[in-house]
Formats: sequence, structure tokens, C-alpha cells
Amino acid sequence: MRAALSWSLKHDEVELALRLGGALRWFWNLAGYFSEGRSWLEAALGKEGSASAEVRAKALAGVSWLASDQGDLERAEVAAEEVLKLNTEAGIGSEVAAEFKNLLGKLATIRGEHEQAARLGEEGLALYQEAGDKPGISWSLGKLAVLSAERGDYERAKQLYEEAIALSRQLGSVSLLAQDLGNLGYTLLLEGDLERATELNQEAADLYRKQGRRGVSMSSSTTWGGRHSCEETTTSPGTFTKTVSSSAKIWVTERSPQRAWKVWRAVP
Repeated sequence: MRAALSWSLKHDEVELALRLGGALRWFWNLAGYFSEGRSWLEAALGKEGSASAEVRAKALAGVSWLASDQGDLERAEVAAEEVLKLNTEAGIGSEVAAEFKNLLGKLATIRGEHEQAARLGEEGLALYQEAGDKPGISWSLGKLAVLSAERGDYERAKQLYEEAIALSRQLGSVSLLAQDLGNLGYTLLLEGDLERATELNQEAADLYRKQGRRGVSMSSSTTWGGRHSCEETTTSPGTFTKTVSSSAKIWVTERSPQRAWKVWRAVP
């Protein structure tokens, strides 16, 4: 794919480059190739040439997700605003619009606008349901669960996580399954159910290791405090569980997602 992207950029095949980048945006996001993914997408978006609104929107959405995961909220918001403008000027399809709603919801969460984030998340879920996009439905359920946990509604969070996990198991979606298992485990840990939390988190860690994942997404920036990047290493279940406990303690006693995030980043 790198060769294809390089060729399309070299020969000014802008729409092809944007299509390739847009299609790869979730791989880059879930596999932890944040910088590389952004570099390809920014290069394609910087080229002069025609491309459909939907193709450009997917590439911009990729930039915004990757930028937010890197902590570059300014670029994430600018890219999101560009998508909003495209959506106003031309219909971009319910599935892309649903992704966009979730993207704006994530940014609203980072700004502390939780009610706005929940509204956008519900709208995104409705659009995925309308399109019959089951992976999108599962993903949206997980995002709404994170928001519910952030607002202290753990019962609602657990319900949403269970729905997302059941659907991910049905679809065989390992990445979404691992993420939601980890997040549900953290929620249970906050409630004091250490045994069940450890079981879920170890299952999540096993799934990530089996995938050979370079970057591990264990939660949103609001609930776990961010994204843990393992680079080229793997994390043992024992270390993983200890980190969960440390992160939870910081979150419960200090309500500090920033410090909890640093704990995650320190995992060997």
C-alpha cells in the first residue's frame, strides 16, 4: 500500500491517493501508525486536483482522528470543521456522516462538553442503524458507553458495552471486541469487581497480542485517560492488570485523566 500511495502522489492521482488514505484511516488508527497515516493523508489533501466530497471527507476524518490521538486538538478541530463544510455543501452519505458525528463527539468530550458529545453520539448511532452498518453500530455503542462512564452512569455504560461486545463477537471484529472488553473491565474495576475486571482485561490483552498490534487502544481519552502505544513491544497480562489498577486508582482518587494517561504511556 505504501508503494501505491507513493505512486499516486508522484503522478498527481489525487482522488486515488485520497481513496487509499481514506480506506486505510482505521488501520492506521487502530494499529498505532498515527504519524505515518497523517503524513500520507496530509500529503494527499495538500495536492491540487479534483476529488468527490465524500472521498475528501473520509481523508479529513482520518486526519482528525489521528491528530486527536496524538494530542493535536487544533488540527483535529480544523479538519473536523472542513468536513462540516463539505457536509453542508454536498451530501456525503449516512455512514460518513455517522463517523463525522462520532468524531465531533470525541472532540466535544475532550472539551468537556459531555451533553453535546452524547447528543452527537446518539445521532451517529442512529445514522449507522439507518444504513444497516453493524460494525458502525458496534463502534458507536462503545463510544456511547465511554461517555456514559465518564458521566458516572456506570449501569448504562455496562449495558452499552455488553451490546457492543455481543455484536463484535457476532461480527468477528477483534479490534472493537478487544477495545470494549478493556473498557468494560475498567468500568467494573471502578465498581470494585476486580475479578471480573481482570478477566476481561486479560482477554483484551490476549486479543491484542495475538494480532501483533503495534498500537493498543484500550479506551477513549476521557475514561482511561488516553491511548496506550506499545510501539514494538508486548505487554504481559500481569503488567497489564497492575497498570489497570494504578490507572483506576488515579482516576477514582484524583479524577485526573491526564495522570492516568501518563500511567498508561509508561507501560513497558
